[in-house]
Amino acid sequence: MNEARGLCLISIPKSGTMFLSGYLEKISQCKAVFGLERRSAAELARELTQGWHPDIQAAADDRSIDLASMCRRFALMLNRNRPQGDCMPTSGIVTDHGYTSFLQFLINPSPDQIACPRMLIQWARDRSLAPVFLYRPIPEVANSLALFLASGKSFLLILRSIEQAADIVTNLHAPVLAAQTAAWLDIASEQNVLALSYQELIADPSRWIAEVARQSMLPIVVGKLSEDPAAYRPWTYRRRSQMSASWCDTFNPRQQAVLRSLCPVHREAP
Repeated sequence: MNEARGLCLISIPKSGTMFLSGYLEKISQCKAVFGLERRSAAELARELTQGWHPDIQAAADDRSIDLASMCRRFALMLNRNRPQGDCMPTSGIVTDHGYTSFLQFLINPSPDQIACPRMLIQWARDRSLAPVFLYRPIPEVANSLALFLASGKSFLLILRSIEQAADIVTNLHAPVLAAQTAAWLDIASEQNVLALSYQELIADPSRWIAEVARQSMLPIVVGKLSEDPAAYRPWTYRRRSQMSASWCDTFNPRQQAVLRSLCPVHREAP
């Protein structure tokens, strides 16, 4: 394999993607591209063959019902920072959530939508991108996703209430997230891929950002990598009052039990 000249960050949704990619953009002056390739709104619409899960459609705010608008918004996101004519990034920072169709995962999640980790690792290495997997305990991911979908902050899917969001995320999204996490953790050590947990990242950001940058050979600007953990607090748009609430405050006892049981590696999440 050629020496890495960039990063392919595969991350569980709501696991700190914006934290890490945004800060790497700042210290390397490389623009992050989301998605492995450019997709038009029409192409994205053709991916939605399974349509809506009835529970998600019933809970969706009227602003989210129009799939054509959803596809147009996501296509714009995929085109952000992507050079004209570039369908396959070969340097810099590429991020992806690791699904065959992220929009289909949002509106009708299924384990079948999990992209094969081996294929994504090989895709990255064929382009001299260092693959890194970023993950977070399932209860915490579920909490962040439920609050995000119910807050109106998502430009793709908005659910009408936190109660509906908690139930949908517990029953539909979280099992897929758990299966994806397990698949990646099973293969990461075998394939010599850095599997980085969100807790490790925020506990010692200077160490882990430096390690990601070293593996990917990103051109770090001297003096930009801070040793002070407080310097990493503004990585994301989240607000403490809402997005950092305890997951036990969001989910009822039955839902908490489901989330604790989904993935053995995460059963001890506080």
